[in-house]
Amino acid sequence: MTTLKKIIFVSVMLILTSSCGDTTRILSSGQFTKNENYYISSVFSCCGCSAKYFTVNSGKRKIEQVIYSYNCYNIGKPTKFIFNYNIKGKLISCDKYVATDSTDYTQPINEQEKQLFIALDTTSILKAKYPTIRLSEVKGFRKPVDKEVTHSFPFIKNGYKLPVN
Repeated sequence: MTTLKKIIFVSVMLILTSSCGDTTRILSSGQFTKNENYYISSVFSCCGCSAKYFTVNSGKRKIEQVIYSYNCYNIGKPTKFIFNYNIKGKLISCDKYVATDSTDYTQPINEQEKQLFIALDTTSILKAKYPTIRLSEVKGFRKPVDKEVTHSFPFIKNGYKLPVN
């Protein structure tokens, strides 16, 4: 291969790999109340990672996000992030929990999560691609134990930079 061909080949590979990004699709959305709504999404990354999640909003604030199906680096139980804001309304951190179908939860499942989990278990397009737990049997959430597989960060703008407690 000549030097010019090598340069062209490397340039094309750099363009292809640097332009690779995540593709996010909203699969469903709805409202619980006049002020509270949700959306269910899927994300696909060029590295082969895929995930499905739902986000619950109150007004303009994200309240929580549950990543219920993922294969990024490993497959684990659904991971819940609760978003924390300062007094000025700026998002400052999030708390991470993992779903459980036993009585070891510290946070019981709420009515909105229960409704969404039932829908996710029964609607083919929304079903978990990598199930580790039957969503309709989730009783609550608990803090993850050491080395337990969870999703590392929420799917929000700069979510990978957000401090996780």
